[in-house]
Amino acid sequence: MKKIPVDYNFRDATSRLAKASDLQDIHQICSEVCRMIDIPHFNYISQIPVSMVSPEHVFINNYPEALWNSYRQDNLLLSDPVFRHCTQSLIPILWSNRDSYIHSHEDTQFMRRLEQHDLCDGISFPLRPHKGGGVAVMSFISTSADTDVSDYLESLTSELMLFGTHVHSAINKLAPYGDNGTPGARISRRERECLLWTSEGKTTDEIGRILGISVSTVTFHIQNIARKLNVSNRQQAVAKGISLGIISPQPQSLHIREALIHSEFPAMQGCAIGVNEAKNNARSSKFFDTSSADKDKKGTSDRQRSD
Repeated sequence: MKKIPVDYNFRDATSRLAKASDLQDIHQICSEVCRMIDIPHFNYISQIPVSMVSPEHVFINNYPEALWNSYRQDNLLLSDPVFRHCTQSLIPILWSNRDSYIHSHEDTQFMRRLEQHDLCDGISFPLRPHKGGGVAVMSFISTSADTDVSDYLESLTSELMLFGTHVHSAINKLAPYGDNGTPGARISRRERECLLWTSEGKTTDEIGRILGISVSTVTFHIQNIARKLNVSNRQQAVAKGISLGIISPQPQSLHIREALIHSEFPAMQGCAIGVNEAKNNARSSKFFDTSSADKDKKGTSDRQRSD
């Protein structure tokens, strides 16, 4: 099996990523890491959900120019089985384990197309944003497909996954979508509060009473955020706000969800799962079944007292 270079140092690379001032800096650092570990190619793809039907993407890679031109012109992202797998799973994949992501003749043809450009084996990591609904993938690709290469890539899983996470974080800081993920716009705290309560089905009058502001002020903030998000109504504003991570579940509003692990998990039998609820207003339920809260109230109270 190939040996990990004695002078490889991911810590220095991740420190430099934190200071990267543009995408070219990130590209250079990724290229240097590839040279350091003797893996020729890398590919980073990030999906930005500015639209559910037409999301935007960020690509950073050192693919051969002919392949990259083909990838863009033929819109190969739509048929990329590695990217598809990583949008549906949190588990990294070794390209040599074809059964985990190759499910059709078209998938096989896609991978053969990469092999024609000497991208023969690799490892890919699904990455998730700290907010919003976009996904990203970081891949490291070899020009060889022998067993030694697969074993070598697998031996670097922890280091490459951590490095990919730092790449993703650095790109998120530089992406041209502002602090709140919106193109060229900043969402104020009050605008976010109005959008949050709109997502809860509150009327303009109700939002005004909750926030202690006038109805006209609520309308002003909602119109502002609709303009910044380039949407035409409240429903679309809420959907886009959730997908971009502008609004998300608030810690003070989470309900207790306590459950005994089912008997088919003997190693965890008797364990409980729970989170805090605002104002200690406990409401318990069976495992992911909130409809059974009233029925199980007494049994849950007994368990809480015994704890």
